[in-house]
Amino acid sequence: MQILASADTGLAAPEERAWWQWKLAGRGVAKYESLLGDAYDLGDGVPADFSAATYRFRRAAEQGDVSAESSFTISS
Repeated sequence: MQILASADTGLAAPEERAWWQWKLAGRGVAKYESLLGDAYDLGDGVPADFSAATYRFRRAAEQGDVSAESSFTISS
């Protein structure tokens, strides 16, 4: 799942990658909450949605994800 959720591998189209990020985020994996926040922020594989991005960044930041903390601070 993690390989398909990563943009670095190029194995999944943006929509599929966002779906795998959503699955991993649902399991409480902060890194994928943050990546899904980025996807919503940029409209990468999902419709751009500032509220959804903020929600995902907040959830990841609450788990200590540093990238999400900075993204959440910028987007708030």
